Amino acid sequence: MSNTYCGKSCTECTQKEALGCPGCKTGPGRTFAGECELAQCCQKKGHESCDTCGFKENCGILRMCHQQPEIRKKKMELQQNRSQEMIEKAPFLGKWLWILFWLFVPSGIANILSNENIANLAPGIYLFGEILASISAFAYGFVLLKLSSQERQYRKAGFYSIISAVLSILVIVIISVAETLILPLLLTIPLLVVALVGQYYEFNAHAATLYHYRVDYELANKWKVLWKCNIGCMIALICSILVVLILPILGFLALLVAAIAIIVIGIMKLVYLYKTAMIFRGLALDCG
Repeated sequence: MSNTYCGKSCTECTQKEALGCPGCKTGPGRTFAGECELAQCCQKKGHESCDTCGFKENCGILRMCHQQPEIRKKKMELQQNRSQEMIEKAPFLGKWLWILFWLFVPSGIANILSNENIANLAPGIYLFGEILASISAFAYGFVLLKLSSQERQYRKAGFYSIISAVLSILVIVIISVAETLILPLLLTIPLLVVALVGQYYEFNAHAATLYHYRVDYELANKWKVLWKCNIGCMIALICSILVVLILPILGFLALLVAAIAIIVIGIMKLVYLYKTAMIFRGLALDCG
């Protein structure tokens, strides 16, 4: 019986030493960088060799068996390059993702201070809350732009985040001088759309970063799922604003439900951002 799955001779393999391969049925089938696809396939299906597989005649992987050592070598080189890249980038990502996470603190304080009840009781504190909210929003956009050196989708996320901050200030100014709420409500719709686009790029940037460095596929997928939940809630919120103009009571009820859902998603985003930041902070410590 051959000591390989595909029938080749280990002694004739020109890449055995370079790959540090202990033998086809001992090493390459295991899950690590540079694994052999043929070995993995046979082990998964329970075959001693490709000869016992019913798909042998039409197997595209088997037809490339002589190229497998080179393919494995390229995979190993890619993994080594990615590991080196991780050593260089993990401290940067850990630092700025951590700052991004902590920006939720002043943002949360600003939301409390800029509450309508605060506005009636202490206009000065309300104004301070609005200013703090604007500064936090601009800072958040700046950090996203800073992260764009590692993942290009962060650039678009930062750009839209800053536009969203500007529109928020515009809406606040209009509310303070407008005699009715119709105009501010109408301006809120493009504000929500811009915020939605920005969050789309941000969520995908976090997921892409985790995917690229192969550090946590599960968390990357959670970012993708969270985005889908977020867009559903944002669409519901926009529809609720339009309904308010026609059926005020029903619209405000729908607005309340959508707002609660968005708060829940915001909490989940905070948790995911914390986990993402901690992953790269941990890697930075390991690399250091």
